[in-house]
Amino acid sequence: MVRAGSLSSAEGGQDTSETEIGGIHRSPPRFGATGLPSSDPTEQLLLHHYFGHLAFLSFGSVDKWDIVPAFRQAVTRHVLTEAYVNQVVLAFAATHLASVYSRAFGNGSAPHVLTALKYKASTLELFRPALASSLTPSSCESGMAAAGLLVACEFALPVMDTGVFGVEDQVEALSRIANLFQGVVALFRMGCRGLRVGEGSPALQIRKTVFTSLTNELPLLDAEESVDNVLLVVRSLDYAEVIRRDILLQAGEKLQVALRRVAAARGSYNVACMWLGMVPSPYIELVTAKDPLALVLMAHWAVCLKGVDIERAWWLRGWPEMIIRTVVNSIGEVYHGLLSWPMQEIEKNEAPWRPCHDDGAVKEDLVDVEMEEWSRQVVMVDG
Repeated sequence: MVRAGSLSSAEGGQDTSETEIGGIHRSPPRFGATGLPSSDPTEQLLLHHYFGHLAFLSFGSVDKWDIVPAFRQAVTRHVLTEAYVNQVVLAFAATHLASVYSRAFGNGSAPHVLTALKYKASTLELFRPALASSLTPSSCESGMAAAGLLVACEFALPVMDTGVFGVEDQVEALSRIANLFQGVVALFRMGCRGLRVGEGSPALQIRKTVFTSLTNELPLLDAEESVDNVLLVVRSLDYAEVIRRDILLQAGEKLQVALRRVAAARGSYNVACMWLGMVPSPYIELVTAKDPLALVLMAHWAVCLKGVDIERAWWLRGWPEMIIRTVVNSIGEVYHGLLSWPMQEIEKNEAPWRPCHDDGAVKEDLVDVEMEEWSRQVVMVDG
């Protein structure tokens, strides 16, 4: 186990003894799973690591599309009041330490992995009842904060937890991650029903960054053409497979939209992952079943991840390449020709997209209008 005093040298000399939390300069909170102040040294170390180091990392480009500053505020607001947010912060911090020290200990043997798995399990134990009963449109901000950190843990932990991460494990992990993103989108939609959100609140900022990405697109012709080739095969499926065909068509058409949004918000982690929350849930079931065409679409999406800075979004390290390998090993040779574009992009040394900071490309007026109109539509539909 790494001592607290060793963090300064391991993490670039940062002092983790005190930090800014909620605008107040103080020591990081000490809060246990029971909701009572915690004196556990491991929890103290992990909270110091999160608030002294990880909370200051941006998970992507710092631009109009970056959800992280608001997301970080949401975590800080709820870490002292919601036990499941506290536990997922501990899991996230332990996961990061495991990623830093896994090379020294070897895959599957870093002691921080077991710590991360422990806190991830306790997060789920506390989070599931909250999802089932207590979250409301006005209180779902804490749920979004917890779900976002769970996604990061789900990306990072499987690779470190298993010495040999086989094809079955990779497909299963992809399915879990996609399901989590579906949950994040559901929480976001719930939050949009709460129209009276305080100005400057994390929930309002998260809402606006999401709508900014929804209203800004740039063409990505090679990618869209490659997806078109996949959809041609999908449309040729027999009538007996009409349900599968329709699911794949929806996922593919949404992927083309997602790729255009990624092109307009290059380097943004949340925009790169947005497609997983856009696809119909039966598509995820097809991925779990290793449907070859569903996996081909997943390979195209993997290219989106390569533009994200993995020094910041460290949990994505190796995933784009791993997804491509998984798909190649899982589908029949008859479909390999559909992978030409994603394989070419993954093999490039440079990232397909550089971080974009073109403020002029952001249609701020459309964002405000669509935020209000879409929120009202959600209320009317659900009411």
